[in-house]
Amino acid sequence: MALSFLNKVNRKWVLWILLDILIFLVFALLAWRYFPVEKQTAGQLDIALKILNGWIPYVHIATEYPPLVLLFYLIPALFFRSLVSYYVAFTVQLLLFDVLGMYLIAKTGSRLGISLDKALLLHAVLIAAAGPIVSASFDIIPAVMVLAALACFISGKSHCAWAIAGLGFMTKLFPIIIVPFFVIYQLRQKQYKQMAEGAAILVLIIMALSLPWLTLNARGFWATYVYHIERGLHSESTYGTALLLGKIMGLIKVGGIYNYGSWNLYSPLAYRLAGLSFVIAAGLLCAVYVFFIRDILKKTHDLIKTGGLNPASVHTLIQFASAAVLIFMLSGKVFSMQYLVWLCPLLPLITGRWQSAVYAIFLAACVFSQFVYPYFYAQFEQFAPSLVVMMFIRNALLLVCAVFLLLPGERLSKAALESAR
Repeated sequence: MALSFLNKVNRKWVLWILLDILIFLVFALLAWRYFPVEKQTAGQLDIALKILNGWIPYVHIATEYPPLVLLFYLIPALFFRSLVSYYVAFTVQLLLFDVLGMYLIAKTGSRLGISLDKALLLHAVLIAAAGPIVSASFDIIPAVMVLAALACFISGKSHCAWAIAGLGFMTKLFPIIIVPFFVIYQLRQKQYKQMAEGAAILVLIIMALSLPWLTLNARGFWATYVYHIERGLHSESTYGTALLLGKIMGLIKVGGIYNYGSWNLYSPLAYRLAGLSFVIAAGLLCAVYVFFIRDILKKTHDLIKTGGLNPASVHTLIQFASAAVLIFMLSGKVFSMQYLVWLCPLLPLITGRWQSAVYAIFLAACVFSQFVYPYFYAQFEQFAPSLVVMMFIRNALLLVCAVFLLLPGERLSKAALESAR
């Protein structure tokens, strides 16, 4: 199926892939020069080499990430041991995932009447806007996993979708937020058996990747999750930038401290907001799921006997999945710059009345992020007013972007409308 699809889209694919390679090459050089990737890569390589020498993760090696991330640390180390060669291999691994994302964007876009050139041009623009952080962190991997799960669900391969969601969760937790969309749609379509089987697959994958470590050292394994629970309020988060804005205006007092791998804020209000962030995030995500229920009821008047979703339902699913990812980013107590990468595989599939506004706002937010981090981050840590305002505006822009994603409006292209009929 993949080969037959690729045969249809002619040699333009070669040009788009070459452009992607060029972007990653430039980003890898910039990241090595300006981002702290040398230290980060050394840490990843150290973990990988320790595993190859018999050290056991969560027993002898403490890590803040779920176990599947360690596989992506390990693969480049199987072939390359020097720091520079390992960094190049790790970047190539990220590039391959991004190429997979390009294929999924093109394949899903074709169901919606989005041309290959338009979809992949938007992808290139979004990746470029996210900046060198794309090649400096592994976040493109779980981001592509989210799109892969959605693409499988859209094409009627629901078991595969549930499985990939489980793998994504064991890579970087956040992909689990797309699972309620699967539940809602399958309940609407009365696909109770498929839903039960999918949920069982999800649980089995999570248990299979967790039980070995729980058996070896349960405390060490749970320490990964406790680490994130205990983290403070990140200075770049929506709450953090609001507090910093209040500080420079002389309204509140708040301090900064580097711990848990990031620059965090401390004050009674900061601690309170950090504790409430999970409840706020859960409430906002529930609101997104309710909006999704409203829209999916309108788009699926009759039960669908075929395997895949109709174009109208596809647009609704992609739109609300993008909104959920964005709201999860904005409502969490931690909002690192690399989280913007999570949206790069999804947004090229957004169309309709608010399409231009979503792209413009997201690109502007990326520009603000790149300007502050890493080039002027030291000044931001010292609460420079202009940079605090810039990061506050970044988060405000993304909040507006999330609102646009939730607004009703015609989201189908003419080609997709004809297909829906």
